[in-house]
Amino acid sequence: MRVSSYAAAYAILVGISMLGMWSMFYIAGSIPELETRPMEIALHLLGERCRTAFFTD
Repeated sequence: MRVSSYAAAYAILVGISMLGMWSMFYIAGSIPELETRPMEIALHLLGERCRTAFFTD
């Protein structure tokens, strides 16, 4: 039971960190792919969001 608690805490931390990282990149304007390759970055971000959702569940 203790190991699963650590795993859950780690998964939540990773998920929140990923959201925070992409939010900071977006706010700073350091995602040039938004203008040069919008579909590719949109699918990448969708994948990141799905991974975050699975990690935090």
